[in-house]
Amino acid sequence: MTWQIQLPEVGVHLVLYWTTVGGAYVIRSRIQLHDREQQAAQLALEKSQLESTLRQAELETLRARLNPHFLFNCLQNISVLTREDPQSASQMLARLGVLLRTALRGMEHRRQPLPRRLP
Repeated sequence: MTWQIQLPEVGVHLVLYWTTVGGAYVIRSRIQLHDREQQAAQLALEKSQLESTLRQAELETLRARLNPHFLFNCLQNISVLTREDPQSASQMLARLGVLLRTALRGMEHRRQPLPRRLP
């Protein structure tokens, strides 16, 4: 028994082989592209979360600076100014209001009940 290779059959096999290799290359490339897109989306999400955490930390720092001692001192100074210079006192009250709104913005969703007074 002798093996005879026919030329047209070899051509068909070569075309099938290279078609399979090309298809595998295209599939692999698409999978890699999809993986890169997912990785980019994950990195964007992590970046967004880090920026949110940073903003929250900045807000907490601002709230920590705005302690009751600072607030009482401001109110005491404004009280004195109302007698001496009502116009300046009014401006200071407006500025203090802006500062408080800025510091307390975002706390609406974290409301806590006031402690009850003990008799």
